[in-house]
Amino acid sequence: MKLIFKEQPIDYSTYSFPYCVYCIKEDIDSLSQIYSKGFLPYSNDLNETNSIFYLARSVKVNLAMHTTDRREKKVHNNIYRFIDSTKTSTEFIDIQTIRENIDFYTETYLDFAKKNFKGGMAENRIRYILNREYLNGVFRITYESEILADILIICENYDFIHSWFSFYNTNYPKESEIGKWVIYKLIEWSKENEYKQLFLGTCYGKNSIYKLQFSKESQYFDGQGWANTISELKKKIEME
Repeated sequence: MKLIFKEQPIDYSTYSFPYCVYCIKEDIDSLSQIYSKGFLPYSNDLNETNSIFYLARSVKVNLAMHTTDRREKKVHNNIYRFIDSTKTSTEFIDIQTIRENIDFYTETYLDFAKKNFKGGMAENRIRYILNREYLNGVFRITYESEILADILIICENYDFIHSWFSFYNTNYPKESEIGKWVIYKLIEWSKENEYKQLFLGTCYGKNSIYKLQFSKESQYFDGQGWANTISELKKKIEME
């Protein structure tokens, strides 16, 4: 694991001289080792050919310890006011299938990003992401013949599963809580398939607090290791 430090804006008044920390995966490294140290896959530099990861405050769920609570049941009840639960299904689409139909997937995700991501997402970046060597496939939820959600998945040997990017149907009303339901369905599927941990990505700003609400078994990377003081993190985020 090769570490790279890139300088960021300094603040002489507080003697703060920050660096962003990246790592490049080497042949002897496993993805599990990289994730356990707080790194997540980096995809902003489309000219980067290495498997590069960045260090950040991220959130994960201990799937072995996770149990269904009232919040989860409430989210399920909300979405099932709009769809019939008996007509939903999940499947895992392997990466080979995606790359054989990459034009279709690129156009699908490009359209979603234009509608739902601030500033959208460039087509070449979507293609770059879909061609990353560590991407394993897509977790898909369908309702009858309609695609409700696609989540890009990174995983390794059942040690962990990472919800990297998610694209879901936004035509449902806000009160359906479809975005949260999609993650709960991924948690359910991941537990059934005996994955140990689910990574939910970075956790900065008030819009990310929802990631801390999926499980009482959530932890976050605090720069030193994995902490479970979720209430303290929520207070910190409120002040960001």
